[in-house]
Amino acid sequence: MRIIAGTAGGVRLEYKKGGPRATLERVKESYFNAIHFAMQGAQALDLFAGSGQLGLEALSRGAAHAVFVDASAECVQIIRRNAEKCGFGRKCTVALNDWRQYVNEWRRRGGGAKFDVIFLDPPFGEIPIDEVLEKVVGAGMISNGGLLVCESEKAVEWPGYTAKHYKYGKIFISILRKDVEVDG
Repeated sequence: MRIIAGTAGGVRLEYKKGGPRATLERVKESYFNAIHFAMQGAQALDLFAGSGQLGLEALSRGAAHAVFVDASAECVQIIRRNAEKCGFGRKCTVALNDWRQYVNEWRRRGGGAKFDVIFLDPPFGEIPIDEVLEKVVGAGMISNGGLLVCESEKAVEWPGYTAKHYKYGKIFISILRKDVEVDG
């Protein structure tokens, strides 16, 4: 597993042996090509971070900052080492937390800065993508025109979002762009 493009392109990443399924490089490359326009200066959230490869790829391609959330202490240490290896230590916030707890705490704090790109890759068969979307969208975590990048076992749609779907074998990538809300 490696960073595919950008300032850290080619850097090999550490990952938890026997840990969660990692996004295949060809899948990651394909959907980053589809969302590259949204990376420059973006605030990113990698909610089921694992090795941190999605958030780190976003940073490599121009994101300003990334938050990584994982419930595994081992994965959090791996994310920190991978971020340092890529030279992104100062552009990262790493949280040892359950995804639900992180979303609830974000909401309870009044939110703060919204995210421009949120990567949602929950463990297949354990956490339904619809449950994750309900919590994240309900908390108001995504900026106007922001992207929810969902990796799951099915194509995903959500009210108030324009969707594009890509299929790779049994994996679906759904890129949901939040419709821009106009004041007034």
